[in-house]
Amino acid sequence: MEYLEGLSLNALVDQYGPQPAERVVHILMQVCKSLEEAHLHGLVHRDIKPANIILCERGTTPDFVKVLDFGLVKDLGAQNGTVEDVVAGTPAYLSPEAVSDPDIIGPSSDLYALGAVGYLLLTGEEVFERKSLAGLLQAQLLDRPVPPHERMGRPVPEVLEKLIMGCLDKYPANRPESALALREALEALELPHAWSEHEARAWWTNHRQQALVTEVAAEATVLDESRIQGLTLQVDVHARKAD
Repeated sequence: MEYLEGLSLNALVDQYGPQPAERVVHILMQVCKSLEEAHLHGLVHRDIKPANIILCERGTTPDFVKVLDFGLVKDLGAQNGTVEDVVAGTPAYLSPEAVSDPDIIGPSSDLYALGAVGYLLLTGEEVFERKSLAGLLQAQLLDRPVPPHERMGRPVPEVLEKLIMGCLDKYPANRPESALALREALEALELPHAWSEHEARAWWTNHRQQALVTEVAAEATVLDESRIQGLTLQVDVHARKAD
């Protein structure tokens, strides 16, 4: 297995708070590239979330993104007409269709989750925060996300907010049509300036040691986490109906 020295996006937000819009775009574009490759091979990740996205340095390249944990991957080419009946993923990042009809999930479900990741990076908060699993799943199905600028109480780049909210649309057909389309839309955004390699290298120079220690501490206490948002689940819907 590859050894990665970096920190998850969870740790990045927990330790350093909301990220600059240009850095959010830089990170999301790289995740899109990973999803493009997976989707091209008929694979849906199903568990895109901050804890499964690692920010690291690769050689001389700072802020390099690695997408991990394909343990819940769905092979669209291996369905053979069978019904899955399993809700699988992390509640805070589950698409509405993953909750209501898990058999129909596809690449668009990963884009919904990526929109939720972008929302967290931009605002420092989950799209929906509820006290119970049932309440959180209901929110994914029915509740309208609060736009980032309203959540933060200050302006954010409108073009980026529009893309993130588009990914979080309840209807898959209204989201970007593919990971490639989303990446191209992100690349086309006109922000005041892009996240440069110079800025990324300066960030890692200033924060490398603290960031890596923070990530190790987070891994050591993960079992003590009381929030339900970040926990991965699998529910056999057919078995639940039989009960």
